[in-house]
Amino acid sequence: MNSAPRPNLVFQLNSEDEQAYATAIGSVFICFGSIELASCRWVEVLSTDSIVMRDLAIDMGLAERIRLIKQLIDRATWPQDRKNRAKTLWDEVSEKSKIRNKIAHNPFVSGKSKDGIPVKGIADFKKMKGPGPYEYELLQVSEIEQVILRAEKLSRELHTLWAENTIHSST
Repeated sequence: MNSAPRPNLVFQLNSEDEQAYATAIGSVFICFGSIELASCRWVEVLSTDSIVMRDLAIDMGLAERIRLIKQLIDRATWPQDRKNRAKTLWDEVSEKSKIRNKIAHNPFVSGKSKDGIPVKGIADFKKMKGPGPYEYELLQVSEIEQVILRAEKLSRELHTLWAENTIHSST
């Protein structure tokens, strides 16, 4: 039986690509480390028993922690516009973290575009179940760089809003 071509799992990067992907992937994880820290701080600020809740939150995955944060935001005594802004930021973190997870849990492969042009990037193998043919899109370094730019901004915004809410909570 002849199946559709599959990505080449033993693809070697040239040194230029290796440097570009290594830098981009490392930057994604550094940015999300800062977001993970922000999420624990948010739980601490929003909780009535901040130490216990923060300690519990540390053991949660980011998606679970974001759900908790959004519930705590709903219960906060903040103005509605601040609540809405916070929940919007956390929703975007949730979406961007899917790309982070794709990077973390999938291999770098080569393949061909729909036009038959050789391409390389990170494939989402969850989309390659069954006998094929598979339609997969490769996450390329330029897309990872866009995630980095947005994750850096999200991290800054979350830390700033956290600090503002810390000040408002203590007054």
